[in-house]
Amino acid sequence: MHQFSNLFTYLLNVIKLVNILREIGVEDHSDKAYAWQKPDGTFVHINYSHDSEAFKLVGGDPKNDHTLMLWKRGWQRITYATKLSVIYANNEVQQPNDKQKAKLIELAVKLGFQSVVWDGGRNKKDKVIWSAHDVLEENDEERHKKLAYSWQEPDGNFIPIDYSHGSDALIYARGDAKDDNIANLWRKGWQRITYYGRAIYANNEFHLPNDIQTRKLIELAMRMEFEKVEWDGGEKTKILWSVHDILEESVNNLNRTKRLIPLIKLANRYNTFEEFERDYQGKNYHGIYWHLTNQPNFQINPTQSPTDLSTLSFGKSSTPGLMVSTDLSNWYSTFRGTRKYAAQIDLSDLTPNVDYRHVGRGFGHEIFVFKPEKAKVVKTYPIKNALAINLRDYKEVFPQSQDELKRLYWFAKQKSSSLPKTSW
Repeated sequence: MHQFSNLFTYLLNVIKLVNILREIGVEDHSDKAYAWQKPDGTFVHINYSHDSEAFKLVGGDPKNDHTLMLWKRGWQRITYATKLSVIYANNEVQQPNDKQKAKLIELAVKLGFQSVVWDGGRNKKDKVIWSAHDVLEENDEERHKKLAYSWQEPDGNFIPIDYSHGSDALIYARGDAKDDNIANLWRKGWQRITYYGRAIYANNEFHLPNDIQTRKLIELAMRMEFEKVEWDGGEKTKILWSVHDILEESVNNLNRTKRLIPLIKLANRYNTFEEFERDYQGKNYHGIYWHLTNQPNFQINPTQSPTDLSTLSFGKSSTPGLMVSTDLSNWYSTFRGTRKYAAQIDLSDLTPNVDYRHVGRGFGHEIFVFKPEKAKVVKTYPIKNALAINLRDYKEVFPQSQDELKRLYWFAKQKSSSLPKTSW
């Protein structure tokens, strides 16, 4: 029965591969299919061999190493292996770039494959670029009740396995069948991973997970909404992380948590961390904004145009709206002596890059709000107090590293709906 199930799954994969690859230009294949991938991520599908197609693509002297020439230009030699449910990207000079990775992962998901692997040649270890373990199966309500397994390498990468840790240990340890290959991998720093219930267990009777492994385990636990990560050392155990850590941190640093609510709500509006990070770093979208004013009790007038609104790419000085900034000290230096107060503005109900947009005038990371009627005034401060608060936000409140920013993003995707409606 088990053999029939495996055969049935294999045939389904072949049928899916046939249909999808036919859509994108591949006509001749069995259990494997081939392509070249350009640096821009697009695929050039081939019906013969990579080498003969490389000559057609590059041209020139037939004696040249045309495959090597394409590798140096950033092309990847692609093999779709249905039996293994893997897409292999082969380039002995360089790994796939971000565009290539995105397209490979997108295709793997569409094909229902389990992983995307970079093959760097004989002298380099294969690298798993993506695996099905990286994906949160949002519609699988029973996922917490199931057992799943993988090995975790010392560099933090996960290798999903279909059978048992022991049988796969023989493959990865490259040892004799009589050897204790699990112990061999443990000594090399590998962790034997089990996902069970709402927890991730890392088993190694010689070593705790290193810092990279621990970080990857915690990231995965947060994404899958698990409750803890625990190390199983055989006779001893240790909890590496739990949701209680977040709760305790929030209680101990309640003020920072409240200040971060607008940023958490902002992060939840982005589909990917990369998009959020781009706007956070490049456009200073930080959730907490300031407006310089001479009014001690500033109120937003949706019909008023900024008096200092000079030439903007999207409007003229008559454009109604509100100008704000996250870099208050830089902005204030432009208007020193003319603005005595700064109002804190909440844009949580607005959509970034739609309802407001970064303005590149060089006056302190200005942001123009197109729909000020949706914005809220939190409080108006004397300028000295506002500058002190703004400085503290940058030093103590905002994420201080990419890792902190990433953890905030995943927290937002899980918990944003349960945050209080009133900010700060």
